[in-house]
Amino acid sequence: MTSDDLPPLEGVKYYFVVQKFCFTAIGVDALSARRTIVNGFLFWIPNIVQFILSQPLTLYSLQHLEDMSLVTDAMAPVWQVLMANMKMALFLWHKKEMKKLVRDLWLWNLEATPDELKILEVENRKDTMTSFSFYMTVLTTGILALTSPFFKAFYRYLKGDNYWDALETPLKGR
Repeated sequence: MTSDDLPPLEGVKYYFVVQKFCFTAIGVDALSARRTIVNGFLFWIPNIVQFILSQPLTLYSLQHLEDMSLVTDAMAPVWQVLMANMKMALFLWHKKEMKKLVRDLWLWNLEATPDELKILEVENRKDTMTSFSFYMTVLTTGILALTSPFFKAFYRYLKGDNYWDALETPLKGR
């Protein structure tokens, strides 16, 4: 992240570190006065791909409206994608206000006394640990969701079963 004209915040390590990491991962610089979206590829492509990938689930749900259990299972990721895309749209809609808020907070913390900086350091450490724990939990959940079919297939292979025959129709892609 470039901070354009923001002076460095002395005395506080890792200030906004999790937020900077998350914003950088999606191509956004919330501290920049010039450009908010510094990498349009990182910002737009995941949203577009998510939206495209959710379309088959939506069509499948519309075709099987009589089975509510199946529809709710299939639509859960679709609603997650819609919420993620809405968050991005709201961020774009309110980016000036959000950037002003972040910059004002940064400049306000520059005026902190040494005693206030100690409090800020402790609170920042708590925020970083909480955010990092949440990030690791989400990352672990995502990795397990992606790898669990392979573990199940390997387990069935070791048992001598055919994994493909055990799948339900929507997962077979038919």
